[in-house]
Amino acid sequence: MTRTDGPTGGRADRTGTPPPSRRGLLRLLGAGALGAAGCTLARPGESRSLPPAGTGRGAPTDDVRPADWLAGWAQFRDRFITPAGRVVDVSNKHVSHSEGQGYAMLFAVAANDRDTFDRVWGWTRATLQSRPDDALLSWRWMPDDPDAAGDMGRVDDPNNATDGDLLVAWALTRASQRWSEPSYRSDAVTLAGDILRLTVLERDGVLMMLPGVDGFRRDGAVILNPSYYVFPAIDALGMLTGDAIWQRLSANGADLIQEARFGRWNLPPDWLLVRYQEADPPAETETETAEDAGTDDAAGPAEANAEGAEPDATAGPEPDADPGATADAPAEDTADGPPETDTEANTEADAETGAEAGEPLPRLDLPEGFEPAFGFNAIRIPLNLIWGGRQTPERLEPFITFWGHFDGARFTPSWTDLTKDTVTVYESNPGFQAVFVLTSAAWDDWTLGTVTLPDLGDDADYYASALWLQVGLAREGWV
Repeated sequence: MTRTDGPTGGRADRTGTPPPSRRGLLRLLGAGALGAAGCTLARPGESRSLPPAGTGRGAPTDDVRPADWLAGWAQFRDRFITPAGRVVDVSNKHVSHSEGQGYAMLFAVAANDRDTFDRVWGWTRATLQSRPDDALLSWRWMPDDPDAAGDMGRVDDPNNATDGDLLVAWALTRASQRWSEPSYRSDAVTLAGDILRLTVLERDGVLMMLPGVDGFRRDGAVILNPSYYVFPAIDALGMLTGDAIWQRLSANGADLIQEARFGRWNLPPDWLLVRYQEADPPAETETETAEDAGTDDAAGPAEANAEGAEPDATAGPEPDADPGATADAPAEDTADGPPETDTEANTEADAETGAEAGEPLPRLDLPEGFEPAFGFNAIRIPLNLIWGGRQTPERLEPFITFWGHFDGARFTPSWTDLTKDTVTVYESNPGFQAVFVLTSAAWDDWTLGTVTLPDLGDDADYYASALWLQVGLAREGWV
């Protein structure tokens, strides 16, 4: 891996290879067909507003999904959601996680399927919303029988995953509009408040969102998951609460993603270390006043751990899938999260990296103890950027360059080691292919509603299906 020196490091040298055309990338993916015309997404920086209940895109009378998407939703619902409302990751020991519950709730609102929405939210609230001091969701539930999709089991990790919390709060917000149900809105406001209070912090003038309350703080640094910045959800919560801090969080997150460039193709990583100069305040005093936040009623972030507490680096899920078995790629990548790391050892390693060489440590880096990859997490980054209207040519170029490098190959890689530039050599699943097509269309500024999704098939796993359905909503500009 190469990167520039200095406090804003993390960028690698560009290869000089021009990005491929949309035609080339679509030919590579075998998805050149175009469907019926649809709406475009908001342009970068364009303001969004949520429609009042019973009107606009949130209304049942005019908010209708295309037939291909509805068929994909019906398949997802029938294959992965139990009668009790648990979303089952069948390829990963039949676990459930807050991310999956949030996806299902969001899809159910988009499909105008209130029965399924209520079942999924009911299970989520009764089972995952069990933390004693806040409304955040425990991120993972493990069945008693890992070989069956039953509803007997337990939460085995009470830490939250902030992307799951965002998705659930966003789904509740949209549900409150679509079905004019005040309790959904109230639940969304409560959840949004705790996301802001417990996972968002400001250092060196930059707002950052922790992947979970526990386990992601280091000495003078934090570990972030760039794919957890679900920009349309963040923007929706800003509209819901009227709190401008959400807009700042969204803008700062997009800027971090733009700066985080690693490896041959300058890609953002699954996990990102952000160093800062500002001293950490004592845990009991780190609160942000409304005046500090620039809002009327914002309650600022609080430290998740007492100073000196040992972080739990196993907190925070990674999407469940097998990134392939190349000589340098890991054999498996599961929702069990990143490996445990030793905080003191990492701090010493960081010091040795820059101090002995007489060079300043880069502001952005790949964290020790986490896989240095663009993979099953980061694939969501271009989707989130486009869906949230924060795509720009500079932000999309790394993805276009990476996938376009393999134009003419028999496969499109879904994973690369950012320190070795090795890639997986098997064809990507339909969810990844859908992200490729959406990104390519946005790169060439096509009307995104004209893009036909790749065939989902009848055997796509949970994560591939969830990606495919998200791309379908982003294609329409459904927020």
